[in-house]
Order: sequence, then C-alpha cells, then structure tokens
Amino acid sequence: MTKKETKIYYALDEDGRVWVQLPSKKKLEIKAVHPMVVRRIIGAFPAPKMPTVDVEIGDTGMAQKFTKERDPAFLQAQMEWQSSLAAAMMTRFILDAVVVPEDDEWAWKLTETGVPVPKDGADRQWAYVEEAHIGLLEDPEEQSAFLSAVRQVSVPSEAGIEAARRRFRDQLEADEAGGSEDTGGGLPDEP
Repeated sequence: MTKKETKIYYALDEDGRVWVQLPSKKKLEIKAVHPMVVRRIIGAFPAPKMPTVDVEIGDTGMAQKFTKERDPAFLQAQMEWQSSLAAAMMTRFILDAVVVPEDDEWAWKLTETGVPVPKDGADRQWAYVEEAHIGLLEDPEEQSAFLSAVRQVSVPSEAGIEAARRRFRDQLEADEAGGSEDTGGGLPDEP
C-alpha cells in the first residue's frame, strides 16, 4: 500500500521567502508559526465524541458497543467543530503567518479613497488580507490552501525531522574530529 501523496501548497523563492500559491493564482508570502500554536488551537477545540449504543446479543445478557458515526446530531456537531477550528486557525494564521509587504503598493486604493491604513499590528495584517487577498476570507478553496501551506511550513514532517537529526549528528562528528574550542554553533566539548 502506498502512502497518500500530500499536495504541496508552498514554494521557496531564491531569497528563501516562503510563498503560498492560492487557487486564484495569487501568491501570498507566509512564514512558519510555532508548532505549539497549532497544538494549542487544536487543544482548545476538542472534537465531539462519537455516540455509541449498546446492543444486546440475543438472550445472553451481554451487550456489544457500536458507534453511531451517522447520527445526525453527531454529524452536525462535527461540522460545527470543524468550522470553529478552521475559523480559529484562519484568524491566528493571518495574524502570525502572513507577511505584509514593506511597501504600501497594496494600500494605494485604500489611501486614495480616504481609508486609513494602519501602520502596524493586527489591524495592518487584516487590512492587507482584506485588500490584497479578499478571496482568502471568502473562498473555502483559498482558505484550505492557505491553512495547508502554513501547516506544512510550520509542522515538521518525519522526513524533515530525520534530516535535522542527520545534520545534528554530522555536526557533532565534525566537532569531535576537529577538537577545536570554537564549536561553530555545535555543542561544546564535555569536560
């Protein structure tokens, strides 16, 4: 059995910046958020518990527990949970992951129409997304691509973790072989 292929929603440019390619063909510069942010958000929105029913087996006096995954109330709760979790992720990722360009090219329409453009902070993040990437707030496909890209950039993959381990081992071996006092960012020699 082969692993399900994961679609990659981001790309790096020659300057090392990370860009998400949205379905609308617009590009949005993003940066990673700490993986604990993702965990905290997920932890704040626990998934609804799947209902179960006990079914007695004949006249044995014994019952077997069955899940009711098609229970209408559970399905409704599941949809509401997914919606709440996605909204929380969108809000946090817009605030933490979206990189607002240094220039104010995106804001000229706002300033031309007399709408003040915030200088910094969360209001500036929202103004940028609302003006330059409005589809991100309205289109579920855009939201899905954005959320996926930020999560892919932020949460290390198994391959990424293994590559980091190899680099760390290689650095330790180089430090031990060189025996220099300057570890160049590695661990100092033990006494």
